[in-house]
Amino acid sequence: MAEYSITNLSIGGIPIQVVGLKELKAPNEPVGILFLLHGRLGSSKQKYLMRIATSVLSEAASRPKERAREVIVIILDQRNHGVRTVDPDRNQGWKETGQVALLPDGQVDPQSLDNISHLHDMYTLYTGTVHDVSFLITHLEPLLFPHDERTIDKWMVMGISLGGHASWHIGTHDPRVSLVVPVIGSPSYLTLFQHRAEGLGLALAPPYLPASLRREMERATPRVDAFKGKDVLVMSGADDMLVPFEESGSREFTQRLKDAAICRTLEVWVQPETGHTCSIEMIDRAKDFIWTNGIQRKDQVAKRGDAEARSEGPPADTSATFTILCEPEHVFLFPSVLFSPSNSAYTDTS
Repeated sequence: MAEYSITNLSIGGIPIQVVGLKELKAPNEPVGILFLLHGRLGSSKQKYLMRIATSVLSEAASRPKERAREVIVIILDQRNHGVRTVDPDRNQGWKETGQVALLPDGQVDPQSLDNISHLHDMYTLYTGTVHDVSFLITHLEPLLFPHDERTIDKWMVMGISLGGHASWHIGTHDPRVSLVVPVIGSPSYLTLFQHRAEGLGLALAPPYLPASLRREMERATPRVDAFKGKDVLVMSGADDMLVPFEESGSREFTQRLKDAAICRTLEVWVQPETGHTCSIEMIDRAKDFIWTNGIQRKDQVAKRGDAEARSEGPPADTSATFTILCEPEHVFLFPSVLFSPSNSAYTDTS
């Protein structure tokens, strides 16, 4: 697989890596931007992010006659991560190791926690990223193309774990983003942390969740209507214990998206025998989804669909595409094709 240039820039105090900028060749083609967002305790320097970027860029470069635009990838550190780290202790979870201690009344002793403000800290990290990405969308074109030599006409985001949480919010709060790929992320932070709090025996109340923070979270939580006309690929691991597909609210939210029939494209895949990881298979599926829905010319997509219809006979009832893949109580939007377990490209702790 080809290697791509990395151009290190900063804008408004935010350092970014621009992957593939020097490889842009077609001056008359518009450009699409894909943001890649890492997980908690990770950074923009992690190798799996370059693997994703290279996969997407190589697909676009290998099919110049079929694409609607060239593409470049933006990788940035989330707040308090990588070169933007201010206080690493605030990135810790409630309890990373060991057991919590109990007070005489049976309540968890807050002093036994690694980070009592974990819920608030992590929320500020990824919602801060939402603001950062929107800021970058506003200012990237004049930064990258100061002579107006190119136009950016497509904004896409893919995030893993903490980045997956952020991706859901970016898709909700920035209408300029038209393609969203949350991987092992949650669209409902309150649902996810209710599950985590119950696991530790914590009450989801002050000091862990002040009323003022709950109000803000309820106000900003992802909304189904915000995804109207967008392309959405959701991926999780069936054995993910950290951000479970069910307990994180992902199943309920994607079901609501399906029922509303509001997305231009909605695909959901929960990989069997897979934990909290961005697997090689997930990367491959993301690459194909981004190519088809974010880069490829629409006439080429239609041509492919016609060819598939001729080879497979009459088109299937679209309602039948919402098929069972893993556990009986889960429904998903991908054809029922099982993948054997593989080595993970990335695992984190968001």
